Amino acid sequence: MRVSRALSVLTASAVAAGILIAVASPASAAAGCRVDYAVNQWPGGFTADVTVHNLGAPIDGWTLAWDFTAGQVISQGWNGVFARAGQRVTVTNASWNARIATNATVSLGFLASWQGSNPKPASFALNGTVCTGTVVTSAAPTSAGPTSAGPTSAGPTSAGPTSAGPTSARPTSAGPTSAGPTSAGPTSAGPTSGGPSDPPLDNPFLGAAGYLNPDHVARVNAAADAAGGTLGGAMREVARHPTAVWLDTIASITAGRGLRGHLDAALAQQQAAGRPVVVTLVLQNLPNRSCSSRILPGELTVAGDGLQRYKSEYIDPIAAVLADPRYASLRVAVIVEPDSLHHLLYTVQAPACAEVRQSGAYVLGVQYALNKLHPIANVYPYLDASNSGVIGWENNFVPMAQLYASIVSGTAGGMSSVAGFAVNTASYVPVEETVLTDPNQLINGQPVRSARFYDWNPMFDESDLIAALYPRLVSLGFPSSIGFVIDTSRNGWNGNPAIPPQIPTDVDQWVNWARIDRRLDRTNWCNQVGAGLGARPVAAPRPNVDAYLWVKVPGESDGVSDPTLPEARLMDPMCEPGHLGPSGQESGAMRNAPPRGAWFPAAFTGLVERAYPPLIAR
Repeated sequence: MRVSRALSVLTASAVAAGILIAVASPASAAAGCRVDYAVNQWPGGFTADVTVHNLGAPIDGWTLAWDFTAGQVISQGWNGVFARAGQRVTVTNASWNARIATNATVSLGFLASWQGSNPKPASFALNGTVCTGTVVTSAAPTSAGPTSAGPTSAGPTSAGPTSAGPTSARPTSAGPTSAGPTSAGPTSAGPTSGGPSDPPLDNPFLGAAGYLNPDHVARVNAAADAAGGTLGGAMREVARHPTAVWLDTIASITAGRGLRGHLDAALAQQQAAGRPVVVTLVLQNLPNRSCSSRILPGELTVAGDGLQRYKSEYIDPIAAVLADPRYASLRVAVIVEPDSLHHLLYTVQAPACAEVRQSGAYVLGVQYALNKLHPIANVYPYLDASNSGVIGWENNFVPMAQLYASIVSGTAGGMSSVAGFAVNTASYVPVEETVLTDPNQLINGQPVRSARFYDWNPMFDESDLIAALYPRLVSLGFPSSIGFVIDTSRNGWNGNPAIPPQIPTDVDQWVNWARIDRRLDRTNWCNQVGAGLGARPVAAPRPNVDAYLWVKVPGESDGVSDPTLPEARLMDPMCEPGHLGPSGQESGAMRNAPPRGAWFPAAFTGLVERAYPPLIAR
């Protein structure tokens, strides 16, 4: 999975300069509103969660305004377009959260600095109406209400950390947001074990066997036969564990075994096992998919009516198959669009990413998928939540949580539309760094998180991310029943690190000794040398984790690096061995890799040899 440290930044200097941009007039005036303003403050800086409650008629297009009277300066904002002129701050809706229904909410937030004092704004105005918590018969004008001000980016935050401020999740009074559903659907959540009338399950993986893809089992057993001996026996163990089925093209719905073929095979396994079977699907086909990558953009484009095709040719057929009553006894976990939503916050210069942010294609596509999946009683959607190496900085973590809340609350089923979130999909981050447990541990006066590998990111593993993300999502309105699934298909890295006899005095040297994650750089993502299979798929392995899964199919390539293949013309630089990434470190990619999704024998052998816990033949 592609990751990046460069996120969208609204610089303090640009805001203070008051460069003028046009701000669209709201489509309708509010007749009443209330604003909740929650601050998390530290010396010199703070983040704020702002929740707008619409008490009057539905609003299509909004601008929120307030005054900062103590010189506070906003540096990053999210879930809206921020601008400033003098003391007045205005925030205009993003393309995907313009509508606020009656009694619905929209949330936004920002990172800012302060000196001397940081008083709460005295009042807020929504589309010219002062928010008093009551409904008024006519809109009252605000005192200043400018319609143009300083520029901002549509999304937030720099991936590098701030020098001060909190690094863990915090409760907030801010509630979820409304982005406007894209299609109607019921509000009941979750699947069933035996049929649509059964009560929903908090965790679909409990008490169920995982689906064994017959195609992958046959491929693994063929590799085991060819290897023979101890290695072959270890390879054969891989075939005993479930893997996900990826639907990443329109054709994949019907090609080969196809979605129906997999579900039919799962029914046969369920009958043979005498207990429920859970099938894990991965949907990854948004228009301008993985917009910053050369090898992952996929078949649909924003410019080529990709959003409509995504709905009618991709999501609709998948939902129709899953809704077939003959499959109602299966449990289906669906990981929705990995490597997508975090791009809404990045200032990646790729034109494809700019198209995504301007069109709202990712948000509208994800909402449409959830609206179609959520009503199917035995389907459990898990929205992708990237990994700690991407969103672990406070500046990234806060807006991403807000973004998830905004998107999901805007679906027909609201916060119950998802069973939970998927982390580390197709990535390499360990579940737990067993030695590096304290990001503030000092090595010769330097905190461990300051090491080049972590770049001040305080979240070293997926356990750190979940421990922070779960309470924050619940505070934003998600039900406490949400769970996480962690992809452990290649984060084993041959087990615990070899610790030197004494702690080195150099923080980088210490981190390089102590970390389980052996990538040369934490942003490396393509066919990494040295990776090993991680923990076996299992239900409820730790608090708030529904399952460990092998989502990335062990042995399938991330992208081509074999220069003799025709597909090499589309080689992503990060798949090229020896390529120097943004940090100046090599890509760590394996040589002679086939195209994305193709079987890569050398990668499979390495995953088996360096698996942790080790694979032992029965």
